[in-house]
Amino acid sequence: MIPRENDFYNIKQILGEGAPKRLKSTILKHSAVLILLYNHSNSYTLILTERTRNMKHHSGEISFPGGRYDPTTDFNIIETALRECEEEIGINKESIEILGQLDDVPTMTGYIITPVVGKLDIPNPKFTRNEVEVEQIFPIPIDFFLNPTSFREQCMIIEGKRFPIFMFDYTVHSKRYTIWGATAHILVDYLKKIHHYNPSHLPHSRYSMEEIEEILKHRQIKAFNKEKKNHIKNILEKGGSKNGQRKTGN
Repeated sequence: MIPRENDFYNIKQILGEGAPKRLKSTILKHSAVLILLYNHSNSYTLILTERTRNMKHHSGEISFPGGRYDPTTDFNIIETALRECEEEIGINKESIEILGQLDDVPTMTGYIITPVVGKLDIPNPKFTRNEVEVEQIFPIPIDFFLNPTSFREQCMIIEGKRFPIFMFDYTVHSKRYTIWGATAHILVDYLKKIHHYNPSHLPHSRYSMEEIEEILKHRQIKAFNKEKKNHIKNILEKGGSKNGQRKTGN
């Protein structure tokens, strides 16, 4: 664990060591999320949200504040992350110091996500959720994500390709919430980059941007996502493996 007094300085130094991997596509749309950090107790905390059930996409899922890049309002992709953060949880950009960015993440929903890392510069922040988009706001200590018992994973097979599903199970008020999908993969990327900790033991990788583009070009995305949805429902209900034990989805 990085000593508390050096947390954010060290994170900024690590993120500044090399240029993050940027993806360009004529098919996938660009979006950004904000990995928002702030001091809490003897360590630091990350902010995630639960999306409301009436959202068209990813309803009820746990995610970082974020959304689609808007060329009419956003000067760059960092502005997208900051704007979405203010819209969703009420934190304005003047209160946030940008520490850096992680590699872009392509998704089967047709987006390229740029994870932006920011530090909240105000003590005891007060969050205001957007009631249309955000059901709950979760401040989650980094120690939770560094605990191997919080993590599970499972291999899913679709169209002959194996790829991993990462999950973090977070319990609050006796209710369990599962962080999965692109959010969980971004969290694993963050842990590997910043804390040199990889909770995954599976040898498989997510679909590359080129593979995703190929599926989209052949208009197979609806069939793929339907099959994926069935797999995910089974995985979330039955639970994936912990500590690197491999299971294969049917």
